[in-house]
Amino acid sequence: MIMSNDLSQEGVLVKQGPEKAENSGSLSQFAIDNAADGAVWLRRDGTHYYVNKAICRLLGYSREELMSLTVFDVNPQFTAENWAEHWEALKQAGSFTNEGRLQGKDGRVALVEISANFLVFAGEEYNCASIRDVTGRKHAEELLHRSGMLLRIAGQTARIGGWAVDLAEGRILWSDEVCAIHELPKGTAPSLEEGIGFYAPEWRDRLRAVFDACARHGTPYDEEMEIITAKGRRIWVRSMGEALRDDCGTITQVRGAFQDITEQKRVARTLDQSRRRFRELADAMPMIVWTADADGELDFANRALDDYTGITEADLPRSGWLQAVHPDDKDSCLAAWGESVRTGKEYMVEFRVRNRANGKYRWHLVRAVPIRDEAGTIVKWYGTATDIHDQKTTEEELSRLASRLANTLESITDAFYTLDQNWRFTYINKEAERIFGRDRTDMLGKVIWEEFPELHETRIYKEYQRAVDEVRTVQFEERSPSFGVWLEIHGYPSEEGLAVYFRDISGRKQAEEDIQFFALYDPLTRLPNRRLLQDRLQQALVAATRNRLNGAVLFLDLDNFKTLNDTLGHDEGDLLLQQVADRLTIGLRESDTVGRFGGDEFVVILGELDASAEQAALKAERIGKTILAALNQPYRLGGYQRQITPSIGITMFGQQGDSANELMKRADFAMYQAKAGGRNTLRMFDPAMQATVNRRVELEADMREGLQRREFVPYYQPQVDDTGRLTGAEALARWQHAERGLISPAEFIPVAEETGLILPLGRHMLEAVCTQLAVWADRPDTADLSLAVNISARQFHHPDFVDGVLEVIDQTGANPERLKLELTESLLLEDVEDAITKMTALKDCGVRFSLDDFGTGYSSLYYLKRLPLEKLKIDQRFVRDVLTDAIDAAIVRTVIVLAQSLGLGVIAEGVETVQVRDFLGHHGCAHYQGFLFGYPEPIEQFEARMRDRQGDADLLMRPGE
Repeated sequence: MIMSNDLSQEGVLVKQGPEKAENSGSLSQFAIDNAADGAVWLRRDGTHYYVNKAICRLLGYSREELMSLTVFDVNPQFTAENWAEHWEALKQAGSFTNEGRLQGKDGRVALVEISANFLVFAGEEYNCASIRDVTGRKHAEELLHRSGMLLRIAGQTARIGGWAVDLAEGRILWSDEVCAIHELPKGTAPSLEEGIGFYAPEWRDRLRAVFDACARHGTPYDEEMEIITAKGRRIWVRSMGEALRDDCGTITQVRGAFQDITEQKRVARTLDQSRRRFRELADAMPMIVWTADADGELDFANRALDDYTGITEADLPRSGWLQAVHPDDKDSCLAAWGESVRTGKEYMVEFRVRNRANGKYRWHLVRAVPIRDEAGTIVKWYGTATDIHDQKTTEEELSRLASRLANTLESITDAFYTLDQNWRFTYINKEAERIFGRDRTDMLGKVIWEEFPELHETRIYKEYQRAVDEVRTVQFEERSPSFGVWLEIHGYPSEEGLAVYFRDISGRKQAEEDIQFFALYDPLTRLPNRRLLQDRLQQALVAATRNRLNGAVLFLDLDNFKTLNDTLGHDEGDLLLQQVADRLTIGLRESDTVGRFGGDEFVVILGELDASAEQAALKAERIGKTILAALNQPYRLGGYQRQITPSIGITMFGQQGDSANELMKRADFAMYQAKAGGRNTLRMFDPAMQATVNRRVELEADMREGLQRREFVPYYQPQVDDTGRLTGAEALARWQHAERGLISPAEFIPVAEETGLILPLGRHMLEAVCTQLAVWADRPDTADLSLAVNISARQFHHPDFVDGVLEVIDQTGANPERLKLELTESLLLEDVEDAITKMTALKDCGVRFSLDDFGTGYSSLYYLKRLPLEKLKIDQRFVRDVLTDAIDAAIVRTVIVLAQSLGLGVIAEGVETVQVRDFLGHHGCAHYQGFLFGYPEPIEQFEARMRDRQGDADLLMRPGE
């Protein structure tokens, strides 16, 4: 900083002005005034004290004009406020060099380099500045920078196109590659607004903002956005832009690069989804899942690590997990790890780990596998750690208990054994060993159901399961198939497992059975006698009223039996009655009763046939015809084949309050109607029921003709996700009868199941669905939709089911990944192994499976986790009352949690209100089907409604009209 009160003569001349300097002949003053760089002296208030010729030329003012202006007039960056700040900064620093902008008389802005010094003369303060014009140099640097940027962009991207916008004309110049990305002919040159119009609506405001910032202020941009091509395809692009200035610094063009990054986006999204799914799957596991580097330091672990040890993901790597191992267990832990390093084999070790949060130790079972590179060097470890603390504690406690009770239990006369919570034998006394007939040392530690697999699904298994599940004592008698004796069993559940006392009661049971048998059974045929028949019929009537199900009584009489009996003798007649009894029992359900009413008369009681009286009558008639055909087969009597036929009468019962005696009379009356009709036939007592049978025969004939006329068509009901987006539909069979109009599935599906017509009907529906999928695949707006179709038990269990499905997919050209087959629980549990085989074969080809009406049947979780399912479908019977029925709500929540635990999706059917949808969404169900979103309708109406609703998620959440 110059601080002087006395200037040289040259300094005085400067103050006096250039004219006086020339008169004095000062060479220094002359040099300053004629220098190439501008020279300016400024006062504190921003007025000019001195200017030289160069600054006048640079700004286009005369000296008089410029002296009349202030610094604010020629330097746009200064205001009164920041000039004051600038002055104080210069005063403190003494001098500085900076770059700035000066505005000329013609409005042109010059880029300048300013060197300023602070001067105090005669008590006044001055800013003495030397100013150099660097506009040309800056433009050259900017062009060089822009060229470098474009070269870098070209080097970093593939198949990149270039573009430029002339801001004066407002038109875009596109390279051939940019035209190709937009699916437009080469040479297309749209206007700026037309170019912006190709961007997806939600991205246009963003593009305008960054483009305007670039065009107005020179702010470069690099954005990833979506465009809609000329052919309607929605793709991701990377758009980069930078401003181009002229020699005066004015932005005249915006240029940039353009690239299709749809594939990169897809790959990145797929990778992100895979990582997220892996994390979700790992966090859902009940054990610790971890990976470690070559040194054994953890570099990944799921949420369970924090739960069990207090070590969070933020602690990785170098978590010091070994410090959490119990001191007594470290040696065995390190020894197992070292052995694995040496041999390259998996290691397994048990040790205690301390939780940081509570300081307590818990037992864990750790399994780990070393991963080696091509040179054989260990580069990674994969492993799990399972909490076995409860198991270890149980084992120790049971060991102490066994020691205390051993003497007592060995001395009692009853058999006794204990099972842990995993159904493993933990103790067996001598009497139990005797009944088992095996050495107890071979059974200890073994699972009872594996040691005696024949007990699985028996009453013993079910009662033991009930005792544990309900935490209640069970007491029952059961004949064991494993040991060939009757047992009286007492089961006592506890926290440790189950304690079982049992004794052999075979002698007592045999005596009781003999007494009961001869009181209630016919000695000749060993069928229930009239007394037991009356009792069974009374029970069936009570059950029918309670369960609101209809049943039937069949009364059979052998035609001309007396003649055969008198001719061949009573011994041959008795033999005939025994053979008739054997044939009557074949094919009937356990809940049905066959008895000998007396002489050559037999009675069959069919309980719980159907809730519908008409359907029950149809089933009773079918069973009667089956019996009629069976008894018409020849009999071997006296060395010869003999023929005898029955006459059968049928009467129905349900909720009418009928008595057992009245039903027997009606069945007997109907049997005589059968004899009057020519024998060897059957008759229904109620004429209305007979008419129902006739209608059923007519319906079956109509169905066969309807299949030939292709009157069965699929109706489609939409399925949506929690955002309202349409994800697909379920195809439901409808019968458009030529004369009767639309027939309800409830009327024709049962007939189709009973008659076997479900096979051609199912094939027809599958072909229709696959054909529709092939049509949708060619349209961008429907290519991602899936279709679900129900599969009947007869279809699924047919030997050619898998080949049939694959044949339809091949013939129609449908994408198997868009086809979902919906199966019922009961269908799968008929033969689980066969179901797994068939489902796996189709899944390998891309077909997906949903479990329909989940929660309405008995599901074994063991089998459920083995089935290759994608989704569980919550039955509408639980969904509709979920807001008013606490049990239904609990079932729905349980199904959702179960599906999530098994890694399955879940969809709810029967969603009719927004409130129900919100309840389901709140609890984790993200897919819905029901009247809230649309009714089942033909494909034409479905597609029309879909087009009307396309792009409007709110509309998709409204019911069909």
